[in-house]
Amino acid sequence: LPASYFAYRKQQHRWSCGPVQLWRRSSAAIWASKLPFLRKVELNFLTFFLRKVACHMVALLFFCTLVPLSIFTPEVSIPLWALVHLPVSVTVTTAIFSPKEWYYVVVMVLFENAMSIVKLWAVVNGAFDLQRANEWVVTSKKGSGGSDKLKRLKAIYSTCRAYTSEMLMGIFTLSAGVFAIFYVHRITFSIFLLLQGFVFIAFGLNLVDGGNILGRPLRCWGACCGWRHKGEKTKGKEVADG
Repeated sequence: LPASYFAYRKQQHRWSCGPVQLWRRSSAAIWASKLPFLRKVELNFLTFFLRKVACHMVALLFFCTLVPLSIFTPEVSIPLWALVHLPVSVTVTTAIFSPKEWYYVVVMVLFENAMSIVKLWAVVNGAFDLQRANEWVVTSKKGSGGSDKLKRLKAIYSTCRAYTSEMLMGIFTLSAGVFAIFYVHRITFSIFLLLQGFVFIAFGLNLVDGGNILGRPLRCWGACCGWRHKGEKTKGKEVADG
């Protein structure tokens, strides 16, 4: 695992920028190849565009920008399929592909929305080959090593770094959530906006880092769930051997 939230941001930037660079350089070759037409569409549209570009654009520009803005302009109505059906379908498909971690689904959707700032900026860097597109920094990892390594990790954990973009998005989203409760009376909007706003604030204040307020219980919770799943697998193996 990345040793800190700062290292995780670098890692996700690299993972989001790399596929877009690959798509930019190989899309013409894919269309010119002898592959079947449907295979070309799958590679260019489904694999690269939808999964690596469009999902980050929808998360940030729609759910984290357009939805809060619609609260301040009640005359603008968002279709039900875009507001409810689309996020519910994303949540359900996520739960289907990770049945043992279904209880993480809502947290993961909020988490991915908050990370969309980093990922969309990485997509822009990769698409236009900006300066940070070729940045390559090895991600420092958390694990069992020597005492010097553990000391370095503790120093990384104790960072007090704050992130302005996440803080501004958190304030904007929380303001929209409060406005939705007291002025527009849209409770369903306010629940999502308040939860998303708190997640943005937690990211902006670096509270999700391994040694900070939310990092410790999250690490403990993940460790407990990991031991539980490991125990279930071991028990199942013993029963099968028996």
